[in-house]
Amino acid sequence: MKDRVDNFYAGPGALPLPVLERVHSEFFNYNNTGMSVMELSHRTDEIQHIIDDSAARIKRMMNLSDEFEVIFLQGGGSLQFLMVPMNLSHPGDKIDYIDTGYWAEKAIKAAKSLGRDLEIIAASSDRHHTYVPSSDSIKTRSEAKYLHLCTNNTVVGTQFHNFPEVPIPIVADMSSDFLSKVIDPSPCACIYAHAQKKCRTFGGDCGCYPKEYFGK
Repeated sequence: MKDRVDNFYAGPGALPLPVLERVHSEFFNYNNTGMSVMELSHRTDEIQHIIDDSAARIKRMMNLSDEFEVIFLQGGGSLQFLMVPMNLSHPGDKIDYIDTGYWAEKAIKAAKSLGRDLEIIAASSDRHHTYVPSSDSIKTRSEAKYLHLCTNNTVVGTQFHNFPEVPIPIVADMSSDFLSKVIDPSPCACIYAHAQKKCRTFGGDCGCYPKEYFGK
């Protein structure tokens, strides 16, 4: 399409032209329902199929076992800065964070507001966040419920290529490298991403949690 421009925004990311063309072709009549997907009730089988199929595709692309559940949420990644500590810890619990710049700092600020015993156990602020702490420099507290990190720091251009080896579960904000590479999710208690940077329009986010955490 000659009128399309090359889009290098940090987000929302560009959507593949075949995806846009399929959405366009089905916009007025989705899957022979006689209705636009924007008009269908969230209780219909068609919408449930979209949710289930999307979750299955994400699990396959992220190499997630059946022990993980994929959930779709509103509020973007910023809401996850609050939801993660609320879901995975209680007031007074210890939670460890790595400070690697702008987005990590926002997550830290949000979690601190909830009355957790939060400690920044590694940081790159001494060199203006131009690096990520090495795995051997990351010393977590044994009682901490999880270690939170931002895998890709778009503002400063740094990235964790692998999860650090730590003895506690990892919570990974993968908003800007979600679905961009093959990962080993086994160290993680949660992987979340506001989806607009990599795989959909703005306003939503995706969370991947082990099923054992549901109901706790």
